[in-house]
Amino acid sequence: MLLAVHHPELVRTLILEDPSAFPVLFNIPPKPGEILPLLFRQPRTLWMALTTTASFGRMALGCGQQSDLACRARAPRSDRLDGDGRARGIQKPTLLISGEKSVPPLRAVVQRLAELIPNSEVRVIPNASHGMNFQNPAAVDAAILDFLEKHPDA
Repeated sequence: MLLAVHHPELVRTLILEDPSAFPVLFNIPPKPGEILPLLFRQPRTLWMALTTTASFGRMALGCGQQSDLACRARAPRSDRLDGDGRARGIQKPTLLISGEKSVPPLRAVVQRLAELIPNSEVRVIPNASHGMNFQNPAAVDAAILDFLEKHPDA
């Protein structure tokens, strides 16, 4: 998403599957008063937050030990998709895909991004959650191909 904001000339279309762009919903890192009620209402969200944090920690450690392109290209901490303004700046055709059974925070991010990104559309993949590529690959493929057919110049 940051590439589409900062270097739109490099992007033709954007396809995002259950993006974890949580800053469009609340502060990152969230204040305890913002996140604690959600965690108590949705225990699976707590598990997702803990595992996501752990995976980002492992990625950061790996980037500290390697000098590959992905690690060098990562955005500085101060350069995140922080709130509505940058998401509104995405002008490229954007497909937002969410699993029917994805956890509520991910579905909320998709809905909020759909409100913010002017040229976007949402597809919900039936009988699938965040692992939709494995759970219903035919529906994911169909959604992507349909989107790309609508934007042949992209």
